[in-house]
Amino acid sequence: MKQERLNDAAIALCRILQAAGVKHGIFGGYGIGALGGPRESKDVDCIASITNAEVIAIVNFKNAFVYVNHGRDDYASFLWSDRPSRERASPGKSFRELGSRSAIRDARSPNLDPAGNRKVRAAALRDKYHDSADIRWLEGNYRPLLIERRDVVNLDYAGLAMKRYPELEFVFNRIGIDVQAAKARVAAVYLSGLPPPQNGDFQQGLHG
Repeated sequence: MKQERLNDAAIALCRILQAAGVKHGIFGGYGIGALGGPRESKDVDCIASITNAEVIAIVNFKNAFVYVNHGRDDYASFLWSDRPSRERASPGKSFRELGSRSAIRDARSPNLDPAGNRKVRAAALRDKYHDSADIRWLEGNYRPLLIERRDVVNLDYAGLAMKRYPELEFVFNRIGIDVQAAKARVAAVYLSGLPPPQNGDFQQGLHG
């Protein structure tokens, strides 16, 4: 039932954005799950080529969405419910934006940002094992597309991701990333010395 409500919320959001002519794409755990991956999510992550103020103006009070102000400037959150009482509202609807009008490069497949670059960036910078699992699942199901886009993967992030999750070396080899060059670029970097991720880091990763 929870997944069905997330599906309804995602469809409602996409309809609003499409009607407004806004380029957008779904990503994150929900995006992986929608493609058939072994992931569950409590919210729907969406990125679009408009600003926070614009998305609030477009989405708030449309198709049962209500804006929730968390005081963040890197994303806007909404609750969605198809019931007038707002009963069982789906929490954490995040509409993430880049703070600019940079267009999404390709939204043919949710979460398939340039060669999975967001996931590579996430795997490099944080300890969440599902990032590695998502990359392996994407490679297993979308290898030709990832091979096509391998040149846009940041080698620093690929090297750090392999330090954190050694099993990714086999994935990167199969899609044609220069694994040895990636390793060499971060040979002197210690994961424990990396700064913690900042607000907006992973959304920015959608654009390399």
